[in-house]
Amino acid sequence: MKEFTGVTGVWIPLIAAVSTTLLAPKFQAVKLHGEEKIYMKWLFTKGVKEVK
Repeated sequence: MKEFTGVTGVWIPLIAAVSTTLLAPKFQAVKLHGEEKIYMKWLFTKGVKEVK
């Protein structure tokens, strides 16, 4: 990464952790009518989608 940005040391894992947190999809389990469903929200998709 140093060749592209000049970032060194502890900054590399810090930048990786922040970017992963922002870009990763978010999951949530919800109980509806006694049935548990899993939903996903992601930066690159529109709205909330049910995971099957």
